Amino acid sequence: MLRVISGEATEEDVAAILAAFAQIPAEETTADAWTARSPGLRTPLEHGPLAWRMSLR
Repeated sequence: MLRVISGEATEEDVAAILAAFAQIPAEETTADAWTARSPGLRTPLEHGPLAWRMSLR
């Protein structure tokens, strides 16, 4: 919803504002953030001396 609160906006002014807003990318939805599994996955374990200690974290 768009409302002009001061001044006299012409149809061209309103169209220009709406076109500018249409170019703004939408943010990631919260549903995608809740269903994303990658933050809960652990990174691969490193190989080498005492690497077993990191496997416990």
